[in-house]
Amino acid sequence: MQKMLIALGLAMCIGALVTAPGAWACNVANNPTHPIGSKDFDRIAASTSQTLRQAFDNDACTILDGGHSSGSECVSGAGNFHTTVKAGNTTYHVFHYMVDDNDNVVNSNGLYCTTDRENGPIVR
Repeated sequence: MQKMLIALGLAMCIGALVTAPGAWACNVANNPTHPIGSKDFDRIAASTSQTLRQAFDNDACTILDGGHSSGSECVSGAGNFHTTVKAGNTTYHVFHYMVDDNDNVVNSNGLYCTTDRENGPIVR
């Protein structure tokens, strides 16, 4: 009996951790074409778009598709590999490279280049 209670308690703790609000801070679409991983969440949390970062913090966004190549680049010559995420009525492309405040591609100390699919250039 004691082992059963311990197992039940452990299962409840694990369940609470997995379903804790804000654990990922974005929902995931039912049928993404490309896999969605933890790096996708990390990039959204560090997006150039302040609106998208706020949506992430408020658990008010949905990742529509994991990393994939298509469409235009955020910065010319930097590649078009991105994650697609929706917040409110806006769909964003969060690219897999960072930019600084002058929109130069950097390896660290930047934010992940993000475009509003409908409005084009980098969204801040």
